[in-house]
Amino acid sequence: MNDNVDDVEPTRSRTVLFLRRMDQPAIAVVLGVCLLLIGLFVFRLWKTKQGVIDIDHRSKQDAQLQVDLNLAPWPEFANLPGLGEFMARAIVNYRQQHGGFREIDDIKLVPGIGETRFKQIKPYLVISTPLDD
Repeated sequence: MNDNVDDVEPTRSRTVLFLRRMDQPAIAVVLGVCLLLIGLFVFRLWKTKQGVIDIDHRSKQDAQLQVDLNLAPWPEFANLPGLGEFMARAIVNYRQQHGGFREIDDIKLVPGIGETRFKQIKPYLVISTPLDD
């Protein structure tokens, strides 16, 4: 056995590259150009101070929802302010049991529709099909 360290040949580790050595400069140039273009774009935005785009907003407009007391299904009533599904179904049930509404104020006869709730929904209510006497 030879204990001489000088005779041992060092082993080389071979590094595996994703790109060939001759492709690396081309990739470096492409990345450099991309960084340069991004820098120019940011500089131009900074120089012209075009950071945030201002958008003109229209004034808020209320939809003109009209609900016919004698024809509307409960989902239409549920869209009215102050009414949910429960009260909308109660209005339709009252209408079915009592034959409909003769005038808009008759909706106050539905249990749960008081003066406050009536004032909230009155602008949306219509009776386009009056009841026959």
